[in-house]
Amino acid sequence: MKTPSTQRTACRVLGFWCLAGFVVLSMAGCAPEQPGWLQHTAHGDCTSASGCTVTVRVKGTLFRFSASNAGSQLEESRNNGEQWSARTTIPGSRTYRPVQASALNQRILVQSCDANGHLKVQHFNPKTRRWKQIRYVTGGCSSRV
Repeated sequence: MKTPSTQRTACRVLGFWCLAGFVVLSMAGCAPEQPGWLQHTAHGDCTSASGCTVTVRVKGTLFRFSASNAGSQLEESRNNGEQWSARTTIPGSRTYRPVQASALNQRILVQSCDANGHLKVQHFNPKTRRWKQIRYVTGGCSSRV
């Protein structure tokens, strides 16, 4: 006979594994649609030196990340991409190009790769306009380059 505490523990364990399964399937691209709080879109050829454009939406604003000879650029649009603001260079991005951007709780994570296959993950807060590097992985882009 199960006690209430045993049933609660079983429910928590089942809930954890259901959530973990959803996260794994979402990351693998098997989930039917990503939830609204986690979105990313990539356009262009993200394996070339300058052909990748990555866009992501946070609330009503569309953010576009692209690569150029001067480094990765950030632009934003409040009218669904009809008109873009002036470009600003992403700090420390001279040799990197964006390959993915994800919106997570009104913040943006930008993954960038360099020619040697190194991955840099930066966090951007649209409200404060501040960047923070949160991860660097040597060879982390080898499957993307």
